[in-house]
Amino acid sequence: MTKEMRQDLNKNRLMRRYVLGIFEFIYQTLGKFDQKCFAINFRKV
Repeated sequence: MTKEMRQDLNKNRLMRRYVLGIFEFIYQTLGKFDQKCFAINFRKV
């Protein structure tokens, strides 16, 4: 494994952790709202 390959792997790992963190944050935020309210508003759009 070359140094460059290793750096790319580390970058991908960081990106994946970052994206998963964002999704988790959104999911938790939506979870705080009343689910029914959210579903009704979602259908209106």
